[in-house]
Amino acid sequence: MSDQISTGRKYEKLVDRLIYSYGTVFRNVVMILGHSDKGLEYSAEADMILINSKGIFVFECKSRENWTSRFYSVTDNWILSNDFGDTEVIECPFTQNEKHIAHLKALLGNQTFFNVVVTNLKYEMILEAGYRDSYENSRISTYGDNKILLYADKSTFSLRKFKKYISTLPDVYTKQQIRAIEDILRPISNNYELSQRHERNARLQELIKTDPAAARFR
Repeated sequence: MSDQISTGRKYEKLVDRLIYSYGTVFRNVVMILGHSDKGLEYSAEADMILINSKGIFVFECKSRENWTSRFYSVTDNWILSNDFGDTEVIECPFTQNEKHIAHLKALLGNQTFFNVVVTNLKYEMILEAGYRDSYENSRISTYGDNKILLYADKSTFSLRKFKKYISTLPDVYTKQQIRAIEDILRPISNNYELSQRHERNARLQELIKTDPAAARFR
């Protein structure tokens, strides 16, 4: 497992500890979408899904210690940089998570979903009219279409503002409805074998781009 994947898993465990008391948490929810003619699985993996009476909160975790991120709208790609002058552009986590939510809608129907991005990247978003939003201004930022951006690192070790925010939301699910949703998600969560296979396929596809001979390992 690469250092980046290992770091990401450690961060997911941190976030898991921060939200486990807020409802039922499902981890590594892998949705198999199909197979290629080579047998590779086309899949999508939601890092975490939190379910309580307020809705279904789908988490996308982005971890990169000692990096910062700048973006210009909620749907923009994130421009990452560090003190060594390295830069990288990654897909907007909200957009990435919308794909997970689309697959979950196909599985669960039209439910009350929240698109939650949680990160330890020191972010700054520059909007029109000169408005700026950053991790320094708030540990939680909310946007239209049920989008929530959270900042959490080892030093904060708390998502109290998130807990306070969801406490203001109306109840939309009964205990019986929550159990019905849990029963659907349980078989496809915590499936580390599928999750590791998903990661292996992703790494292999990247390797094939630079070394076509790697295709023999598929």
